[in-house]
Amino acid sequence: LASVVDNLTGDPVGMGAPAILSEESEGALAEIDEVFGNHGETDIEAMMNLIQGAGIDGIFDGVVANYPGPAERTPAGLSLDYGSGWIAPDDTVYSGSVEIDMSALSVSSGGVDGSLTITHDDYLVNGEPPAIGPSSWVFDLTERANGTVVGNIDVDSPSALKRAGQISGSIGIDTAVCLEYPISGSLTTVLNGQVVTFTFSPDCSGDVDYEIGPSDTFFYSYGSPESPTAQEYLTTVSNAEVAAEEEGRYWRPMLGEETIGATDPGVITLHFPFDRPIIGGRLMLQVSTFHFSYSRGHAYVFGSTDGANWRQLAELEPPAAGAGHTGGLNGDLPAMFIGATDIWLQTRLYAYGPRAAEGGVWCNTAQMSRWEGLNPRTTFELEVELQ
Repeated sequence: LASVVDNLTGDPVGMGAPAILSEESEGALAEIDEVFGNHGETDIEAMMNLIQGAGIDGIFDGVVANYPGPAERTPAGLSLDYGSGWIAPDDTVYSGSVEIDMSALSVSSGGVDGSLTITHDDYLVNGEPPAIGPSSWVFDLTERANGTVVGNIDVDSPSALKRAGQISGSIGIDTAVCLEYPISGSLTTVLNGQVVTFTFSPDCSGDVDYEIGPSDTFFYSYGSPESPTAQEYLTTVSNAEVAAEEEGRYWRPMLGEETIGATDPGVITLHFPFDRPIIGGRLMLQVSTFHFSYSRGHAYVFGSTDGANWRQLAELEPPAAGAGHTGGLNGDLPAMFIGATDIWLQTRLYAYGPRAAEGGVWCNTAQMSRWEGLNPRTTFELEVELQ
């Protein structure tokens, strides 16, 4: 046993041997803490009174009034269209769109009953998928004559592979027992491939037990290649660097030569190991090439299941003089990875021409994961379904 300080109450307590969490687990718990960060800060009865007083139309009208840019009323509820990027007052950048359908939800003096559905279309927060993706919520909450609230809230997410987190489960509420916290039920989340189940305590203490379980899915993405997230699965780099160009960030070769035959490529290698065979997934790996007077670019993407034997998966040749284009991979996971337990990916970037041997900006004609700060978006994404 060890004597520790309880994170929720501040009290010293005894505990058994603690679990040592992986970095992935710690990251998942951090995101979940953010999702449930207001747990216990809201009076459930006061919230019910607010919803009943304003009504669904009143709440949505308030959202539109406060966010007249992205928010619009729809016959079913509310639409939030952020376009290619909308900056919130706290400097958070949202892009894509969210639709909230509350046509099947009823609010009355007797409580809240029915369902609410949230759908996404390319919805990103600061260029990353949200912690909770598309979901459906079913409410069965009754207000008693004395003002207390009792009932359940059920939530579920589509079961398909997704770019955002999943959530499912049911929570029980009875404010006669506990005004601020759920008193029963559990929620299971899948974030970045990590499964975590939260179980709510009936003793109104605010304690939430969690259990980390194996996941059948894995998700990883990044926007800027210079972000810490982009370094997680990076194994080796040769003759390549992350370049900064005004608001742009991207991988490029450090040095080139006059001809492609004499040029050593910039090589970026990533490795994703799994403990079970792969049965499906999706992959997006972006490369770009340009053709300018000082050099031109040529890019290849290779894959391997052992890090030794490589197979070409994509090629992006130089464009016409004065032009640039983007390609690479964006679709189903290549068949060579099905049944394997490792995914190795390698990008080879060639910059060659009259000034390529000078390096630096003269090699910017072959790029991987080009990211623009004024229009942040995902430049690499991997989803894997495990057996």
